[in-house]
Amino acid sequence: MFTLDQIKAAHSKVKSGADFPNYIQDLIKLGITYYETFVSDGHTVFQEKIIIKLLPTKI
Repeated sequence: MFTLDQIKAAHSKVKSGADFPNYIQDLIKLGITYYETFVSDGHTVFQEKIIIKLLPTKI
């Protein structure tokens, strides 16, 4: 799970377009698999991959 502070720290390293690939790699390292920025108001939604495993159990 990631925090807003971690995203802000990764974002603060971006000074130009040349830094963008490293920014994406930092987000991937945080576990972010998808993000979407809304032009209408500028907010961004970050998502991580959630894996749920159901194991057979004895009842």
